[in-house]
Amino acid sequence: MSAMPAESETCKILKAAHAIQISSLISFLPTILNQLFTLLVNTTSEEIGMNVIRLLINIIHLLTEAADRKDLLLSYVKLPDCNKFMKYSAIFFDIIVKSMAQHLLDSGRIKMHRNERFPKEFHDKIESLFKVFVPYLIHKYKDLPEETQELNKSICHFIKRSLTLMDRGFVFKMVRFYLQYFGPGDSRVLHEFKFQFIRELCFHEHYIPLNMPFAVNPKKQKKRNTLIQHFTLSEEFCREHYLAGLLLMEVKSSLNEVSNIRRMALGVLRELIAKHDLDDRYQNKGQLSRIALLYIPWMSVVLDNIHRIPDGTEVCKVNSHDNASLIHRMSTSSSFIFPTPTNSTPNKIKNRQTLHIEHPSPLRSSMHVRDSSYFAAIAGQIGNTNGASTCSLNSFSSDMSQEHHALNGDGGDGGEQMYIWWDNCSDSEINAFMIVLEICLYHFRYVGKINLVVSESKDFSRQAKNSKASTLPARMAPPAMENGAETNGSGTLNLTSNQRENLADEAVKNNQAMYESNLATEVGMVILDVLGWFSLKFHTAYTSARCDPNDTLKLGSVYLKFLQHGQSEHLSKHVFAALRSFINNFSLGIFKGHAVLCGQIVYELLKACDSHLVAIRHEACAVLYLLMRTNFEFSKRKGLTRVHLQVIISVSQMIGNVIGLNNARFQESLSMINTYAFSDKAMKGTGEAARAQYSLANSYASTPELRHTWLLTMARNHEQNGNISEAAMCYLHIAALMAEYLKLKGTIKWGAEAFKGISPNIARDEIGLKLDSGAQDSQYTEQMLLDQLKQCAEFLDKSERFECLGELYRLIVPIYEKRRDYYSLMSSHQHLSQVYTKIIEVNRSGKRMLGRFYRVVFYGQAYFEEDHGIEYVYKEPKLTTLSEISERLFKQYKDKFGNDLVKMIMDSSPVNVNDLDPKIAYIQVTHVIPYFCKDELDNRQNEFEQNHDVDRFVFERPYFEGPSPSGKVEDQWKAKTIIRTSYSFPYVLKRIPVKESQNSVLTPIEVAIEEMQNKVTELQEVILPPADVKKLQLRLQGSIAATVHSGPFAYAKAFLDPKNKDKIIDELRLVKIEDLKQTFRDFMEVSWTALKINERLISNDQKEYHSALHENYIKLSRELGELLNESFIPT
Repeated sequence: MSAMPAESETCKILKAAHAIQISSLISFLPTILNQLFTLLVNTTSEEIGMNVIRLLINIIHLLTEAADRKDLLLSYVKLPDCNKFMKYSAIFFDIIVKSMAQHLLDSGRIKMHRNERFPKEFHDKIESLFKVFVPYLIHKYKDLPEETQELNKSICHFIKRSLTLMDRGFVFKMVRFYLQYFGPGDSRVLHEFKFQFIRELCFHEHYIPLNMPFAVNPKKQKKRNTLIQHFTLSEEFCREHYLAGLLLMEVKSSLNEVSNIRRMALGVLRELIAKHDLDDRYQNKGQLSRIALLYIPWMSVVLDNIHRIPDGTEVCKVNSHDNASLIHRMSTSSSFIFPTPTNSTPNKIKNRQTLHIEHPSPLRSSMHVRDSSYFAAIAGQIGNTNGASTCSLNSFSSDMSQEHHALNGDGGDGGEQMYIWWDNCSDSEINAFMIVLEICLYHFRYVGKINLVVSESKDFSRQAKNSKASTLPARMAPPAMENGAETNGSGTLNLTSNQRENLADEAVKNNQAMYESNLATEVGMVILDVLGWFSLKFHTAYTSARCDPNDTLKLGSVYLKFLQHGQSEHLSKHVFAALRSFINNFSLGIFKGHAVLCGQIVYELLKACDSHLVAIRHEACAVLYLLMRTNFEFSKRKGLTRVHLQVIISVSQMIGNVIGLNNARFQESLSMINTYAFSDKAMKGTGEAARAQYSLANSYASTPELRHTWLLTMARNHEQNGNISEAAMCYLHIAALMAEYLKLKGTIKWGAEAFKGISPNIARDEIGLKLDSGAQDSQYTEQMLLDQLKQCAEFLDKSERFECLGELYRLIVPIYEKRRDYYSLMSSHQHLSQVYTKIIEVNRSGKRMLGRFYRVVFYGQAYFEEDHGIEYVYKEPKLTTLSEISERLFKQYKDKFGNDLVKMIMDSSPVNVNDLDPKIAYIQVTHVIPYFCKDELDNRQNEFEQNHDVDRFVFERPYFEGPSPSGKVEDQWKAKTIIRTSYSFPYVLKRIPVKESQNSVLTPIEVAIEEMQNKVTELQEVILPPADVKKLQLRLQGSIAATVHSGPFAYAKAFLDPKNKDKIIDELRLVKIEDLKQTFRDFMEVSWTALKINERLISNDQKEYHSALHENYIKLSRELGELLNESFIPT
């Protein structure tokens, strides 16, 4: 356009262009249109402009009408011309970089300072280029995904290479300009662009010099604020270490995004750290330590997000796209840097500390030697070591990988660096740091080869074999598949393709299992190092009299995590050695104050005493004995009460939690501990063995902790089995135990007796606690009691024993009132209001089922031993039938004794033991109901009162006397048995033994009187307000509409008919007849009342049914009137 012809000549050319061939027009359409539009906007001639418009119209006509290629015009309008440039932008940027390098070499400016190498005009042009492309990248990534991705990749490479040639201040300015267009909430594509840019930038070969890693000298930097700046993502840190600060800031920001973006960001950080660890240039002493300081602010990021990292206490469901699960922790993607199996050990990197393994590990060529004086002192063994420093990426454990690296360093002065960091941490941050160590142990635990899943394709091994890391000189080759090779000799084993694939998969899985196990071991050793440094640093503070016991508890819990998750045999030796050191150095926190830590240590050591591995059992026995001896020394050789008590409690827990103990192994461990005691010269002559036995004999009588443990275990088992009422009772007994303890301590004025209104069993069992040496180890507080009472309220509500909550809240509310906790008072009264509403509902509906009771007797001395001939009452949940409990007991004892050795006795007749086969186990099951005398029934009017706090039960056995039973009611006798249990139901147990029983026999007329009195009682219950129409009609149906053989008239006909006067033979019989007559009068009266209530409550569609009931009543009244010579028809 710079050499445009004259106006007249231009017009001629434009007019001649109307004759252009369509094929030429199609081939050069974008260029032609670009030139025409450029001419149109630049010309000042009206005539030229008009000719351009005419030509454009003609071109459009030719394309749409003649050539039918309107799509070409649409594509020209929609797609910009720079698309092709974006696609091939890498070439142009490479040309720019090459030109820059050539310019510096040719001009000799390569030797000049960077800010003098290129003129300002060149910087301005580069900046202008960025100002064009970066906004375009942001705005067009949706429309042009491939092109913008290529352009972003080209910009990344250009910036990375510019760091080598240009002024780095200018390059960092361009970096800031690029990143300012990205922000939180961006789409996944933009985050990919950003982290691709950051990854390329940070993977520069001189990344470490560009960040100027610092060496902190606590003697020179005395100001705390100055030190803090180096350990947090402060402005000063980001200014001094620009690239590292930029990376950490962006990764921290990404943690608030969705999971795939978090994974992407953490992947960049993980791969960069892996690159440092494997870089040959930084393996000298102190170098990795200084590099690790670049990432020490990451620990603060982890502490800030600790609540988002699962700690293993709950089941974590991980999306299959997120590496399927925690057991897929080892990523097998090509971005992961796998080490090469080798047996060589470069001397230049032996200074790095890592694990002790007796046999050479084939994991990586860079084996490291642990030279820790701390472990030398407590473990007494140092040897050549091999290690693995592999990191992983998934939504749970990737950030732990970076934490592991930051803690790891190279061992040279790692302790000093950690001391500085700990000095600038608050107490809450120290506690959070300990939690991070526990989480690391959980997420990097070895889960076993069988649980590992190789998530990549089967071609991974072949791909990995031929690939190298593009970010650093490859000193390590990926693992080669030894089983996948083929030879051509005559002796070759020919394998099918499937067999070869299976061998390759197995080889990959073996390597992955090796990586996992070595990673778990190295992480464990690093954490032990850190705990050792921490113990040395804070030993004085943690052993002073003013120390908070919770500090020692948190430190000890990390050691316990090692035992809880299980470790390799090699690592376990170091763990037990560290635990011995912990016990020796922190005995004050273990044996003074709360016994939680001591109990946890004892529990885990006892579990280890049952290990399959002999070495683990020996180590556990040694540590457990050391714990006992240290307790003995701590008490000034007066006893080992705390450890002994915790051993009893721990064994109780293990039995209660149904941990499968191997008796032989456990006995062997106990014998070993006994051997230690007898061979210990320092313990001889102290009389400690005798004292231990005496303590054992007396510890059960008044030891709150032991009873608490048993009750808690029982409650959990009841809850799992659906016995909620029994679980509630267990929690109530625990609360009463706490209250009794606090009463004896003088903290509160009431004790277990306050629970008598809920259940008399509670006060009976829990009163009698004494503050002897067994109780001194308990540390209950009023808040603990309050929490326990709230838990009791929850379980009483679940068990539908709503009426007990009023009594319970009479204990809770005064505590809240004393504290002026009005919010909790409001919640308490709201709960009570809801509970009383439920009581009204269940009393009206009658749908509350509080359980059924069954008498169970066992016969068979050879099988049941001390239970032979003993009667028990079982409480079964809800509507458990006789057949259900019988079937359950039969199956239970059949599995125990054998299929043909158990028989059920299904009737309630007395059993003659002499008639039973001594080779068979017999079980008799009888349904029983709560029994109350007449006075008791006046106070127990509803279903709850008749099923709560019951200890007397009755069962009946009707029978006919004589050789040939007639079946008539006047010949029916009844044997009644009333039994009383040693405790009332509900109790902490489902079955309670019977302590006494009473047998009686009812004559036929007494049977009739009792049956009619029962009907009267039932009718009296249903007419009480609020009346239940359905229940009322059912009771009327069974009373006045019954058949002649089983209804009231059958009893009247048999005993009140004047024709049967000859059967009345004595005065007692006359009295009984008068009682029966009075019962019939009461029956007819209450039946009429029930009929009137039913008439008032029924709807129109039930009037016919009511008329039938009324007619039955009138008919029964006439028949009874004739027999008794009285009128029962109401006037």
